Amino acid sequence: MAARLLQPVAARVKLCSDLAKDLRGWIAASQHQVLSTESSVRGPEAHLHTRCGDERDAQCSYEMPTPNRDSGSGRQDGWHRATSGLGGQWRHCSTSGRAFGAPGGVRHFHATGTGVKLAPKKDFYEVLGVKKGASTSELKKAYHKLAKQFHPDINKDDPSASKKFQEVQQAYDVLKDDEKRNMYDQLGPDGFQQAESGGMPGGGFQGGPGMGGFDMGGFGFDFRQGGGGGFEDLFGNMFNMGGRGQRGPIMGPTVQVQITLDFMDAVKGTERDISYEAPARCRTCSGTGLPPGEKPVTCKDCKGSGRIQQGGRGVMMEYLCPTCQGTGTIVKNHCRTCAGEGVELQVKRTRIKIPAGIDTGQEMKLVGQGGEAPGKAPPGDLVVIVAVMEHPVFKRQGYDIHVEASVSMTQAALGAKVRVPTLTGDVLLKVPEGTEAGDQTVMRGKGIKHIRQDRYGNEFVHFHVVTPKKLTSRQRQLLEDLSKEFGEREGDHQSEERAASG
Repeated sequence: MAARLLQPVAARVKLCSDLAKDLRGWIAASQHQVLSTESSVRGPEAHLHTRCGDERDAQCSYEMPTPNRDSGSGRQDGWHRATSGLGGQWRHCSTSGRAFGAPGGVRHFHATGTGVKLAPKKDFYEVLGVKKGASTSELKKAYHKLAKQFHPDINKDDPSASKKFQEVQQAYDVLKDDEKRNMYDQLGPDGFQQAESGGMPGGGFQGGPGMGGFDMGGFGFDFRQGGGGGFEDLFGNMFNMGGRGQRGPIMGPTVQVQITLDFMDAVKGTERDISYEAPARCRTCSGTGLPPGEKPVTCKDCKGSGRIQQGGRGVMMEYLCPTCQGTGTIVKNHCRTCAGEGVELQVKRTRIKIPAGIDTGQEMKLVGQGGEAPGKAPPGDLVVIVAVMEHPVFKRQGYDIHVEASVSMTQAALGAKVRVPTLTGDVLLKVPEGTEAGDQTVMRGKGIKHIRQDRYGNEFVHFHVVTPKKLTSRQRQLLEDLSKEFGEREGDHQSEERAASG
């Protein structure tokens, strides 16, 4: 009895295994430019066909048994063939015609670059101008420097600056993340680019979105959520393994805005009114995608569920409704304003509070103020990327600032008090006796406020000793007398040492 119960399960597992094996065989065959191959898969009937010409025309189709809803068509055993086209490196796209599993069903996939070789990716380390083993602080320093240099708001007359800024931003986003950086170092620029687009070179894609843990023999496939499902759905539909049901609410897109701040505004914090373009629910149809007054019609085939179930030969199949594409409704007419999309590009305005201490390259996320999605889906986020202008006096380094203070020869030798600028106003600073050019002193707590902590950085004062270029006769005489006092003689390289020790 138990053996009889396990027979259908074993048959399903074998069919799944054989299909995966034939898919791997097709991939290997297509790499060698095979003109035609066919291999049978046990089930009631399932075939894999490939016709691979040159690199631009690589195509593949497979046939699998699907049940006939119309007994007057197809094979007499209650099954017919459902054919699907495949391209070299697959990415799921929207269904054309009818979905897999329906009578005459076709589910299309297309290559993410079939026949188009991606341009070599720029090396992220070269983009930032650092070595491969650069530390996190070195990466951050290089990024801040380049972000200031190429920020679009500073280079409004140079269209190439915006592209360069995006390259710098992308490189830093990857390299600052330890996990992404490790993958980038292992795969290299081109391999990482391929992995990002859905194909993991040189290793199986296990447990990724839509794959359900399938390892396709060293080839990665990007069957991500959206458009009707991926390989997990394909096998799920065949063997009633669950797959994905109707898609739940999605989130609107994230919108990025770049702003430039004055140095002191960034130090002290400020508020800023910004405007930006973002997808927003259509004002004509309120996001329904329908003309005003119209309502979607419930799909008769799936009765609004978006899924259809059929059984035959002991196998229960559930697949996406080919009539409504899983939405459960039929739309006959579309809103003319948004062409049925439910959203249109609109200008949004908001006032943002900028915290004290923010620096170039730092981001602020405003939850729910990004792009909107059709229907009742929640809006995405607004991400504000900051660039801070340089100051003529203060030089920023993290939360510390650096300034130069000029002192005369006598002030440096005798000591004095000089006026030094700080972020809150000028202060009197004591110059120690015997100060030399390049010496520095620290005023603790006079730097920039930490953005997330209630403490401040320091101010470093660098002394610059000024030598007079023009002297009165009396000044010259006094300096000559001082030189004699120190025992200095013309051409004596040790005179400075005697003066210092004297």
